[in-house]
Amino acid sequence: MVTSTVTDSVPKYSPIVTWQNGRIDVQSIEDLWNQANGTLEKTSHGEEIKQLSDDIRTWVYVKGSRSLTRIKHVIRHPYVGQLIRISATSALLDVSPNHSVYIKNALIDARKIKVGHRLSLTKLPPAR
Repeated sequence: MVTSTVTDSVPKYSPIVTWQNGRIDVQSIEDLWNQANGTLEKTSHGEEIKQLSDDIRTWVYVKGSRSLTRIKHVIRHPYVGQLIRISATSALLDVSPNHSVYIKNALIDARKIKVGHRLSLTKLPPAR
């Protein structure tokens, strides 16, 4: 059995920038879920987890540094509650209030974002 705890959420329509076979693509979390062909596992918290066998990567932003990291699994779970829409010059995303976001290279819960905060966004490499 897989152990995991539901901590934060993004809707299934949320876009994710991926890199696979030398190509950059934008797909929804739901598309990524449908592409996962691993065994479906369920946790006691109501999460469903699928392993990704393909080498699909995404850019991860940690402590001011960006790296291209393999996506090992996709997790989905029921969520009932408020979503917060974060709107910035180059980004628009919907997240649960406890979803972490980077402000000045520090992680904070989305519920703590104030007008005027500067999101730490990463610039992606140019497409080839």
